[in-house]
Amino acid sequence: MKRRNVKSDTNATTSGAQTEAGVTKIGHAKEKFGLICAVLLAILLLQAGAVTLFGAGFLLSRIELPNVTPSSTLHPPRFKRAVIVLIDALRFDFTHWDESITEADAPYYKNKLPILHDKLLNEPANSLLFRVRADPPTTTMQRLKALVTGTLPTFVDAGSNFGSSSISEDNLISQLVSHGRRLLFMGDDTWIGLFPSQFDEYHPFPSFNVQDLHTVDNGCVEHLFPALGNTTADWNFVVAHFLGVDHVGHSFGPSTLPMQEKLTQVNEWLERVFQSVDNETVVVVLGDHGMDPKGDHGGDSENEVNAGLFLFSKSNLWQGPSKPESDLNKLLGSLESLEASIGEPYVSLDKIRTMPQIDLVPTLSALLGVPIPFGNLGSIVPELFFVPLQDAQTGSVIKTGEENLLSVTRSNAVQVHNYLSEYSNQRMAADFSLEHLTVMFQEAEASYAVFTARRAAASSSKLTTQDALDLQLIYIQYMKFMRQSLKAARRVWARFDVPLILLGIFSFLGSIVLSGWAIYVWWTNGGNYSMLSVVALGISGLVGVVIAPMTGIVDNFIKILPSDTVASVLTPTHERIFLGSVFAVLGFILASLPNVLSSNASPIRKAFNARTGPQWVLTILLLAAWVGVPASDSFTIYEESVTLHLLQTFGLCTFIASLSVSENERRSKLLWRSISFMVLNRFMSLSTICREEKAQTCYPTFNSDPNSSVASPTAVLGLLAMIPITLATLRSALIRSDSLHSTGAFLVTWLLPIGTSVSFIYWLLDTMQGYQQFVGPWAWLIPLKVWWAKMGFLASGNVSLFVWATEATCLGVTTVTKKEELLGDGAQTRYKVLLGLQNPLGSTYLAFLGCVYLVLGMFQKPMGGLMLGVQFVQIVGIVEMFALLRSDGVSEKSRNDSDAAEDLHSFSEQIEVEKNAAAAPLSLTALFTVVLLILGQQSYFATGHQFTMSSIQWEVSFVGLFEVSWIWSPVMMNLNTFGGPLLSLMALPLLGTWKRRVSGGILEQMVVQEVGTVFLIGSACLGLWGFSATALAGHFRRHLMVWSVYAPKFLGVAVGMISLQAHLILFGVGAVFLAWNSYREIFGVVVDRGF
Repeated sequence: MKRRNVKSDTNATTSGAQTEAGVTKIGHAKEKFGLICAVLLAILLLQAGAVTLFGAGFLLSRIELPNVTPSSTLHPPRFKRAVIVLIDALRFDFTHWDESITEADAPYYKNKLPILHDKLLNEPANSLLFRVRADPPTTTMQRLKALVTGTLPTFVDAGSNFGSSSISEDNLISQLVSHGRRLLFMGDDTWIGLFPSQFDEYHPFPSFNVQDLHTVDNGCVEHLFPALGNTTADWNFVVAHFLGVDHVGHSFGPSTLPMQEKLTQVNEWLERVFQSVDNETVVVVLGDHGMDPKGDHGGDSENEVNAGLFLFSKSNLWQGPSKPESDLNKLLGSLESLEASIGEPYVSLDKIRTMPQIDLVPTLSALLGVPIPFGNLGSIVPELFFVPLQDAQTGSVIKTGEENLLSVTRSNAVQVHNYLSEYSNQRMAADFSLEHLTVMFQEAEASYAVFTARRAAASSSKLTTQDALDLQLIYIQYMKFMRQSLKAARRVWARFDVPLILLGIFSFLGSIVLSGWAIYVWWTNGGNYSMLSVVALGISGLVGVVIAPMTGIVDNFIKILPSDTVASVLTPTHERIFLGSVFAVLGFILASLPNVLSSNASPIRKAFNARTGPQWVLTILLLAAWVGVPASDSFTIYEESVTLHLLQTFGLCTFIASLSVSENERRSKLLWRSISFMVLNRFMSLSTICREEKAQTCYPTFNSDPNSSVASPTAVLGLLAMIPITLATLRSALIRSDSLHSTGAFLVTWLLPIGTSVSFIYWLLDTMQGYQQFVGPWAWLIPLKVWWAKMGFLASGNVSLFVWATEATCLGVTTVTKKEELLGDGAQTRYKVLLGLQNPLGSTYLAFLGCVYLVLGMFQKPMGGLMLGVQFVQIVGIVEMFALLRSDGVSEKSRNDSDAAEDLHSFSEQIEVEKNAAAAPLSLTALFTVVLLILGQQSYFATGHQFTMSSIQWEVSFVGLFEVSWIWSPVMMNLNTFGGPLLSLMALPLLGTWKRRVSGGILEQMVVQEVGTVFLIGSACLGLWGFSATALAGHFRRHLMVWSVYAPKFLGVAVGMISLQAHLILFGVGAVFLAWNSYREIFGVVVDRGF
């Protein structure tokens, strides 16, 4: 170990005075860090504005019309009451009986609802089973809106799944209320947000604790059966929203014993419901969506969009199964032909009766005798209305089954036509191909008019063969119009606001220009900005915001676009965001241009030479390949493989470069680091979570089973083994730089081991709960697990960060005696030795990074925590490689002089020697910055994430909580989702501080320049990452996989980019400043005491 030995006599006064100047200069770092923060914050604001503009044009939305369907469209009710049993996430195959499998061979979710099979088999005229297809996004909030309004959700609606607002447009519930029906509700409290006052009786229960399998269901049972058993039947409409099946799916997956137990419970409840209702009640059992093999939902996979729908009544519900030549089956056959022409499964799928889920809305409205909601796009279910309409008093037939069906269908078609016409009037840009649809509707209306006129003139009320044929043809005309309308609506709400998309892309491009120019100015000026340029950045941006609506610049820009893309919902707010971004970029460039032109730009010219050329080539290739992934849907789907190959390419290049190093020790270290880097990369790739598109070629290993969300015991053991390895790596790195002292030693020896142990115990308990170990007498461990996280995580995480921030240093002081030979005169026998001066900031920041690892690891599941530990080891190796390669660019003489300076008797002598020290090549800094960010991306996948809704680990939002918290749950989800990228991002300052001395003005300026450069390059790379995902999502907006690949990628990258940038500014820059300030204070004390 190298130590600085300093005389403790009067001679130290001179050196102390000389160093005091250096201490004073170190104080200037505060101002420079403030300027860096201001520029980074401006870049962040520009990027956030660009995402807002792009998102407004790309993430589709529709307007809600205030119109209400009038009561003049009422249809005579078939039933007085309806019971809606909504089993959240009731996938269709949960309801469908498979006679080909035995009970012993059946999966945990199959054939567990025998009551449905029994009703279909023994009471076929009273029962109907459908596969209903839910429109994505398959989140509960959006599906509930669709189930009461009959409308289609848009992609942006998924974001509001956790913040419900009341429904303002016409819907089934409001129609029932306005027609005097009494409504009861029990179950998922999401309904309260949608309908805060419409129900006559509420029994809501918290819905977001996915680990609570029974509270909501038990509450439904507690209130549902007393209502059904009420002999006075003072209700007309009951909604019971059960959540147990959904929560079992999220917590354990569908192919688990808890799912079998829950479905068995549901079967018992349904049997009681069917027994409790009377002949005037229809029971609707349905799922709002399905679930994927892991039990999650939100996307558009077949398992997620296919839900079950079962209808039952003690009175005849329909005419029952009949021969193929029956009139009803002929009608369904005609509809199936129509389905083939439209290309959607509106009648059958795999020979199973299938329909859009929103068809339930007009069907229930007609069954209960209330108007169909104005915005509905569904069509009535023909089986339920192909029955004669009888007079309520006499029982005589008023209309035949064919006439009744046609009458209801026509009312449905009129409502759909009115809605499309009104929507087109309200939003002129909505291109429903209304003229074509109107022609279809008018043709059906003309045929209906001719038919009714002929029937009015007929002498007999009995339908002739020609009448029956005409009825069927007219019905098909109306159905064709409604199905084509639904198809057109889906197309319109996939219509993009191109001007806003372009404004967002151009704004994003402006932020990239600002980032690039900021790097150029910072590097050229030796690590500094003029105050004028930073002030101009803010003021010019504000000017653009203020004058934007008055200038008309943005409006004129839109007018030059092609005529077919002019339709836009551009607002003054959008104009302010765009022009503010443009003015801010221009203001900063113009204000800093004089300084750039007047300064010596040799540093930037030196960055590009024959020596750094290969580094620049590799940097550009890695960066382009990383940010260019969204250019291909295949690359996006297999992105974890792409990042792995990029990292392995870097490792191989480093290995080859190591062979040319002449110094044996350095060459051996570089070879070892390169090999271990590639091995650990391959190890990280073993943790996988599979996208639906890779189902046939990918086997997920993140959880214990592809169909489970519970961690495997192997992952828990791996986490147990990885924790001491990670801490040993941290300890070893500090020891190698003689920096395991003070706060660093306390953290590594005590606080971090305690904190990681607390985290491990929690995830051990969580895994045991996942394997159903906390039952019976062990149930008390469930609340203990919550309190363990609540108290343990808060204490260990906060104490570690507080201790580090209070005294952010790893420097040590000791006394050495009997070293007279060093002075040669024998006059002095005692020396003060300062330990760790060769790495004062880097060691301190690495200790902080250990605290970051601790906090992030708390919110990673066992496999994620294991891989986060591997990533930390990788980061230490990368930083050591960087230090070795950085010194390779310094002459042998400078290295020897620098090493010798460790033993000089005064700081002034060391400063004189280290004037020859060189800053790290810009190419090397850029290369390792890109590598760290790509490593963070690889860790994103290794910790169990993909750019899909279904890969979000929602259960982490309940760590340490008994119910959802709208403050802490999002924070924990952010730390879980972006934990890997965040750890790599927080490591960036190590590239500018690791093994860097900071003992005078020259070295201070060099380190400030390098640290600021790292921050700016990191921010620029994140911006390029976000820009690429944004621009390419806009480019591929008409791609077949836009909503399954490009839109989720854009959303994930946009949210990640903004979150990471904010953390970089708040914690990255803040931690470096605290370490710097602490070192300055300690250094000042050293000088004052004459060390």
